Amino acid sequence: MNLLLSSFLVFLASQIAVAFPQEPFLERDLQTPYDQLPELSPEAIRLGTRYVEATRMQKRDETSNEYAPYNVTCPSDLLREGTQGVNHGEQSFLSKRVNTVNKQVREFIQNSGLNVSVNDIITDKDGPRLGMAFSGGGFRAMLNGAGFFDAFDNRGKDSSKFSGLVQSAMYISGLSGGSWLVGSIAINNFTNVSYLQENVWDMEHSVFSPYSNPIKDAEYLNHLREEIDAKQDAGFDTSITDLWGRSLSRKLVDAQRGGPGLTWSSIRNQSWFENAEYPYPILISDSRREDEHIIPENSTIFEFTPYEFGTWDNGINAFIPMEYVGTHLNDGSPPDNKCVRGFDNAGFVMGTSATLFNEALLRLNSNGTWAHLARDILNRISENKNDIAPYPNPFQNYTAKNTSVTNNFKNFPTVDLVDGGEDNQNIPIWPLLHPQRFVDVVFAVDSTDDDNGWPTGSSLVRTYERIVRSHHNKSIDVRGFPYIPDEDTFISLGLNARPTFFGCDGRNTTLKQDHVDNKTPPLVVYMPNYPWSYDSNISTFTFDLSNEHTDDIIENARLAATQNKSDDFATCLACAVIQRSVERKNMTTPAQCKKCFQEYCWNGTTSNKNTVYNPTILSASARSSASRTMSFGITTMLLSLVPFILMIA
Repeated sequence: MNLLLSSFLVFLASQIAVAFPQEPFLERDLQTPYDQLPELSPEAIRLGTRYVEATRMQKRDETSNEYAPYNVTCPSDLLREGTQGVNHGEQSFLSKRVNTVNKQVREFIQNSGLNVSVNDIITDKDGPRLGMAFSGGGFRAMLNGAGFFDAFDNRGKDSSKFSGLVQSAMYISGLSGGSWLVGSIAINNFTNVSYLQENVWDMEHSVFSPYSNPIKDAEYLNHLREEIDAKQDAGFDTSITDLWGRSLSRKLVDAQRGGPGLTWSSIRNQSWFENAEYPYPILISDSRREDEHIIPENSTIFEFTPYEFGTWDNGINAFIPMEYVGTHLNDGSPPDNKCVRGFDNAGFVMGTSATLFNEALLRLNSNGTWAHLARDILNRISENKNDIAPYPNPFQNYTAKNTSVTNNFKNFPTVDLVDGGEDNQNIPIWPLLHPQRFVDVVFAVDSTDDDNGWPTGSSLVRTYERIVRSHHNKSIDVRGFPYIPDEDTFISLGLNARPTFFGCDGRNTTLKQDHVDNKTPPLVVYMPNYPWSYDSNISTFTFDLSNEHTDDIIENARLAATQNKSDDFATCLACAVIQRSVERKNMTTPAQCKKCFQEYCWNGTTSNKNTVYNPTILSASARSSASRTMSFGITTMLLSLVPFILMIA
């Protein structure tokens, strides 16, 4: 595609976006503490040694400008069975981080105003383990999540009783827009939100036409094309996700041209990770088989960690080292002993978790002329399998041990991945439920668009339903889940309008145990997006925002996270953090916590009342953003993608 044509198409798309503003739509967007794990067997040590040898294989300079993956000689034993538990590298990270986490949790509790004997609750053997999960929802989710993250970060804008919760967490997970937040923080040396706002995130310029100048935007597209062509010339399938990832990288990664050679596995080389200073990052994505177009709620969920790519779902229950993602394996063996490095580009991984183009097709309900054109564009992308992220399949003809569940990808040469929220489990809690991750409490930040840009609790409902169903057919190995009510109850009782705790009594969960131990499901602190000072319900398909609006969304989230800096709420969060430890030790629940749980825990009441959810801004002095026009809808977003689509046609 020549420069003149690129320029014309960018100009045409920009004019369409102006002429046809946003259309209304509804979019959905084992149990032993670490230091009590048994000694490793000689076989485990042998496998661990081989894994270390594998990580020392030849690798290209991660700061290079080469996007194309490349071939290397394979190490032995590429696939690791999930039955072995968490990866040895992850286990080492967690063991190194325990003392830091316990110190930070102790400081948080002491500052929270909770009157307890901290030393009785927090011990190396049985300290609270916190995980944070950030939902999808485009830049709405990234910015809303950023406000929550900043409010809980001791490096944040305002020091408060909530500071230090980030440092207290063992895990942090993200999907779709939440993966942009978690990924951008992690890949940029786990920096803070203020630095990203000021130096990395360029929200004022569109992902698709950042210069608002047809000639410069055409040059920008040509740079993207050159990077993608290099990957294709190296023999790898490419899709719109490659373009999406390269574009996102330029907004999310603090490196020249978004770091074309910067990989997700390279996080392990950063000082914060080597020292286990911050939570262990996990991104997730859903799978879509070649014969599927709609993502079922029982789809296989894949996770990306700095060490591995794979899934705990019993049909596969296996992992490949992250740096060798892109290697096709047949029953665990590579053809010609050739492996791939460099496929796990950080932007591509973040783009994979947010591959929402087939989701846009499902949400496009308008019958206007331009909507028809947009639908035709999406259908073309989908028919050509360009609406997914194709990964060479490391699990082809692989049969997981100790299970009768079928490997749905056994007969396919590629694993097709899509947006991590397309199974409607839009909060990435799933990876935090694995037994050997020992998570006691999950802070679930929900920026889902269930109803006019606001969450109604559907993501928790879908995860609860998946767990109940999966436990019945034994297709997964997770610790269970707190009981979750339906969406009508969420709305009628206002559970989606304020923080709500689920699973406050560890003996009353889907696990159905009469005691609490390390197998007990975590307590879930549900934290929904809500308009405290600003209407933060911008469209998932918004790709540019003024600095003022960006600041407003983040500040609104800070207020939601702290309930307007409520000292009482800080105390209640401390109660949630320590609850499983208190229960495991058979300690008496502190009086302050009993009061907190009466206020914030769901008590089992349900309602079938059909209530319209229409939240209003709490602060009288706040500005509403409901009439803003910078948020364009699915149709204009897709028309702006015309140059991208022609590039991959």
